[in-house]
Amino acid sequence: MLKQYRLRAKMMLAFLVFAIIPAVIMSMVYYATVKNSELERIAEFMLRNVHNMSDNIEINLLNVERSKGKVISDEELIDSLSLLAKEEGGYELKVASDYLTDYLLDAGSVNDFISNIYILNHRNSVIYAARGRQVYFADEFEPQDWYSLLPVEYEEFNQWVATYELQSGGNVIALYKPIVIFQSSERIGVFSFLVEEAALRREIELKNDYGADIMIVDGSGRYISHPSTDQIGKTAAELESVDSLQAQGFQVDIMDGEETLTVFYQSEYTNWRYLSRVPVERVLSSMDVFRNFSFTIILLMIALMFGWSYFINRLLYQPVVTLTDYMKKMEGGDFSIRIPNSRNDEMGYIYSRYNDMMENVQKLINDLYIQRILRQQAQLNAIETEINEHFLHNTLDAARWMIRTGQYEGASVLLFKLSQLFRQSLNVHDDVTTVAQVIQMLENYIDIISLRYGDRFECTMQADEALLECRVLKFIFQPLVENAVVHGMEGSARKLELKVAFEERDGLLVFSVWDNGKGISPGRMEEITRILDAGLDAFDDQDCFALKNINMQIKLYYGEEYGLHIESKEYNGTLASFAIPKKPLENEGSV
Repeated sequence: MLKQYRLRAKMMLAFLVFAIIPAVIMSMVYYATVKNSELERIAEFMLRNVHNMSDNIEINLLNVERSKGKVISDEELIDSLSLLAKEEGGYELKVASDYLTDYLLDAGSVNDFISNIYILNHRNSVIYAARGRQVYFADEFEPQDWYSLLPVEYEEFNQWVATYELQSGGNVIALYKPIVIFQSSERIGVFSFLVEEAALRREIELKNDYGADIMIVDGSGRYISHPSTDQIGKTAAELESVDSLQAQGFQVDIMDGEETLTVFYQSEYTNWRYLSRVPVERVLSSMDVFRNFSFTIILLMIALMFGWSYFINRLLYQPVVTLTDYMKKMEGGDFSIRIPNSRNDEMGYIYSRYNDMMENVQKLINDLYIQRILRQQAQLNAIETEINEHFLHNTLDAARWMIRTGQYEGASVLLFKLSQLFRQSLNVHDDVTTVAQVIQMLENYIDIISLRYGDRFECTMQADEALLECRVLKFIFQPLVENAVVHGMEGSARKLELKVAFEERDGLLVFSVWDNGKGISPGRMEEITRILDAGLDAFDDQDCFALKNINMQIKLYYGEEYGLHIESKEYNGTLASFAIPKKPLENEGSV
């Protein structure tokens, strides 16, 4: 398809395919690689921040948890709760109340995370608080999450759960510890630590370098902390896109039509999952400079490549166009024109050689070409005429000999075969025929020879069927058979045997004639070989007339690489053969 386009279009196409497109693709691949590498680096940085943030939060929660045992069996606390439940005793009741207040304040001073501490006294359903109004009745807290979530079974204690606290009106998490009488294992109350969600948010924002939305989700899949407080307590939608089988990692998803980076980490202590979500465009904002720089480099490369293309066009294309224009004039028959040449580069050398070639071509046309064509035509006409005259002379001589010896019937058949032979061979309008027609001509000739020599002559002929329709020159087969008969019979009294074959070998048509005659002497064989090797240059040589002319016809029409081949040993027969192409002749009918 590229052959349809001019050289300039091909150069521009090559420039586009091999320069601009690869440059753009390589830049895009490089940018994507750098982008992914930078995104991975940022994700790992955010993951470390989330990990450190969770460590800070959970250290504070762990300190709160460890400030009291999993089960509180403080006898003085239990006695104080028992006295407060009876609401009698005067001074002892005041001492119990003061102890309970001090106990709560002391527990609350353990950690700044603690927003409040409550002790629920099961015996009188009274709740004591470390901050705010210190004494509440249980029915005041019935609507509150933290109260409704009070554990019933022991295995439900000592776990941080999301709840709601009346005093501050904010979202909190709570840790419950049972207050139990050690001797009887009776649970007489519950000790509750409450931590505001706002305290968690403060820790979160300390490690939020990219302004990400950081969420904390509990084991049941609900938000414990969220940038939007109205989402707390709701099921986390982000978990649907996060691989729950991994404890930590990061992934990129499309959320709300935007490419989003999500970093996740799961705590072994609380079983909470920390999620940090941020738009990729935000974290890669620093890549804009790199991207713009890359695109600027690409544009500069394209501009430089266009400049280089223009330079190459001036350097190579224009000289080629000039050479093409002069060659078109040469095709029109004007061999006198020359390319003005003042260049010293390779194109100057080509121009110089072109001008020299035009000089030589013009000289050949004037001195050799026309003469050569006329000479070749004269050679072919002479070859055809001489071959036909030679055969006619030998055949008529045979007929004359038969008449003189009284073989009138044989002479009649001989002349009839001769007329058939000449009817086929002397068609001046067609010098090319098929192998099948050549075989008919040879059979007529062999019949003539058989009538003349009788039992002294025997001939077998073989032809591959695939060759019968191949078109060949007429006058290169019969003379070889005739030559074998004449020279085979000469000086020999024994029966002459001939084998004629048309065979296909390696895509060529191979014709061969073998006789069991007396053969050729070494000296004579050397002379024949010399004449055949001389090819067309042997035209004026008067020796080996038939062999020379057959060899010249083959070389003129099929090419110098083809020709006649003779093999012979004295007193041991002769083999004459040649190989020619099977395809029809391009110059058919031009003899």
